Amino acid sequence: MLTCLHIENVAVIERVDIELGGGLIALTGETGAGKSIIIDSLNMLMGNRTSRDIVRTGNRKATVNASFTVSAADTDLIRACEDCGIEPEDGMLILQREVFEDGKSTSRINGRQVTASVLRQIGKYLVNINGQQDSASLLDSSTHIRYLDRYASNSDILESYRKIYRRAVSLKRRIMSVTADADKREKRIELLNFQISEINAAALTEDEEEKLKQRRSVLMNAEKIAENLEYAGQFLRSGGENAVDLVSSALKQLQHIENLSQQTSELYGRLSDALESLEDIAEDIRRQEEGLEFSRDELEQTEERLQLISDLKHKYGRDIRSINEYAAEAAAELEQLQDSENTLSQIESDFEACAEELAAAAEQLTQSRRAAAAGLEKAIMDELAFLNMPDVRFKVEFGRCAAKSDGCDVVEFLLSANKGEQLKPLAKIASGGELSRIMLSIKNVLADTVGTCVFDEIDSGVSGRAAQKIAMKLKQMSAGRQVIAVTHLAYIAAYADHHFLIEKHSDAARTYTAVRELDNAARIDELARILGGINITEAVRSAAEEMLRTGLTSGTN
Repeated sequence: MLTCLHIENVAVIERVDIELGGGLIALTGETGAGKSIIIDSLNMLMGNRTSRDIVRTGNRKATVNASFTVSAADTDLIRACEDCGIEPEDGMLILQREVFEDGKSTSRINGRQVTASVLRQIGKYLVNINGQQDSASLLDSSTHIRYLDRYASNSDILESYRKIYRRAVSLKRRIMSVTADADKREKRIELLNFQISEINAAALTEDEEEKLKQRRSVLMNAEKIAENLEYAGQFLRSGGENAVDLVSSALKQLQHIENLSQQTSELYGRLSDALESLEDIAEDIRRQEEGLEFSRDELEQTEERLQLISDLKHKYGRDIRSINEYAAEAAAELEQLQDSENTLSQIESDFEACAEELAAAAEQLTQSRRAAAAGLEKAIMDELAFLNMPDVRFKVEFGRCAAKSDGCDVVEFLLSANKGEQLKPLAKIASGGELSRIMLSIKNVLADTVGTCVFDEIDSGVSGRAAQKIAMKLKQMSAGRQVIAVTHLAYIAAYADHHFLIEKHSDAARTYTAVRELDNAARIDELARILGGINITEAVRSAAEEMLRTGLTSGTN
């Protein structure tokens, strides 16, 4: 259940803090006061796509925080939290989302940063938001099968069917691929043979390119290397005064005084080590000079090999490993194409077996739906009768179609709102008020386990006795969960356990929206405004008082 809602810098809301209780909660206010912003803020908090335009002008970010209580009975929510690595703290979940002016956003649950998708996954078990667009969606018959499956609790059967369906689709695609045009297949085989031969002929090794580059550097600079090695050898060991002879002479001089002091002994040792190092270096230079070979042909061969590697990289991969991996993949594809007849026979056999499984799973799904349809029809008609549609007839009509992701059934809801009228699709006969009541009935029949259910002006197009019945139904629903209703109907506001007024104020520079909970006296004023508009007479106030008294005392009677 939603207990606290904090909204900051969202559209015209600078800062709002709302503490919420259980039962039925009404949000009312003048048109344009900002009621829809409350819904937008909840949608934002649930991880839904949000425009950066929601950030209040002149601010860096918009922020929405909410606290929810979690009980042991919220098994679906607790399971979803476990799947996401989230653990309620002291029976609470605290959700936060920030949207920045550049369009980026951050999300947190109990202080831990999460993705928007995790917010959506957790949020669907916390809040169910129903708006006028949801009622309008009833006009799209393709949505009806989902409502029936919800009522039939078909999730396990449907998921089992979908696994088989996905396998059947995959096998069908493989059959189409294998049985593609023979010319195309032959051309593909020819291309693969050429590519594999080209790569195999190159016989590349993974570290070859780096070694070739190093060798090319030596070959390109061989004369310079030889010349400098020669000079270095002369300075160290050849010629008149070379480094080795000079150091050797110095060492002989120190040898005469080596034992005279510790310092001269250390100098002798150090110079002796230096002489040994110089001799080693001189010998290494000599060996390298003798082993240095330069061949114009070898340089050309090295350049050609590097060019071959470059060409193959351009065709098959970014490095030698990728080229060899491509060759292995091409060989596997070639083997499959060359063995296409056997492959096709096996795939077709697998597909036939899968098609039989799919037909059986589809039939199981159909039987489950047909068995549930009668119960849904009766439950909806009972609900609609209570909502001032006593002569309504509601029917779930079935048709058949080719297998698709949700089975082989075409499901459409038919309605007759008045005696003597034929059953017809909702899109052809249902008014806005009727759609609102049908949606409310479906929501009540399906009995969401979500702790907070939000209705955004679901009472559109309803007035009079039907309006009172909707208020009573919302009150009834709130016995098992928190129900928040954004409404223009006085009856719903009167039946609410808590009534919040959303008001908009302006100063010389800015516009602000505020939210406050009303006491009984203020509720009468607001009900009178809803009932009477501009001219609020004593009769209107008396009617508002009576309506509030009825709502507070009658409950669901």
